[in-house]
Amino acid sequence: PLGCKNKPKSKSGTLAEKAVKRLRRKEAQKHYDHVCMEGTELENVLCFTYLGSNFEADGDCEQDVKIRMAIAKSTFGKLMEIWKAPEISLKQKLRLYSAAVISIVSFGFETWEMPQKLEDSLRGWNARCLAAITGREISQEHRQPTFDLIAKLRARRLKWAGQILRLEPEDSLVHQVLIAIKTAMHDLTAGNNRRSLLMDAGEYNSHEELLALAADKRGWAERVRQIDPVDHDTAAKMVSSSLDPYAEEWLMGQNT
Repeated sequence: PLGCKNKPKSKSGTLAEKAVKRLRRKEAQKHYDHVCMEGTELENVLCFTYLGSNFEADGDCEQDVKIRMAIAKSTFGKLMEIWKAPEISLKQKLRLYSAAVISIVSFGFETWEMPQKLEDSLRGWNARCLAAITGREISQEHRQPTFDLIAKLRARRLKWAGQILRLEPEDSLVHQVLIAIKTAMHDLTAGNNRRSLLMDAGEYNSHEELLALAADKRGWAERVRQIDPVDHDTAAKMVSSSLDPYAEEWLMGQNT
């Protein structure tokens, strides 16, 4: 305002700005070409839900991940009495966390792109949840998570990708689509750096080389283990700094 000495704060990056941008993207859909099916013109929409996943017209998965994190955090809050119960071991709590909470946030994760921004968001979300379970600081769980969500997601989808690539192309539509998408996305000529489903598959310069990598089951399994190893040294360090009295019991269970 005129006469005010303080400069107005920038709205860049705020929730309000993001909401405005999203509204504009929704409105823009009306002006794009429409698809007709059997004489009926289909409506263009920015987002739609199918089988529990939220799809964006531009392929961005960020909104879907945000929704899944919100749903999972709600479930996490309902189990707070369990997370705080001293008579329940940390090992049991982490098993429940994986089964009841992570299963929600990771639904459909195989199709996600994993840009660094999304990884950071998931890592921070996981750290806040873990801190409530283990009693460690959020910063500790961020640096050395008791349950490494990012590693587990990347390992699980690499394992799944290997299984898909080893299927016979003529018998698997999923195999055909995966190869077609990878080629269309130019992963084969872009240094395999799109951080998509095959971001951890190793170096390849053709789909033949990619299939050869997947055919080596031992080599592929080793890459999966490298992403999500059982690191007892790291676990021991976390236990020594943890406030949870049952952390040592959890570590012993990991070593058996």
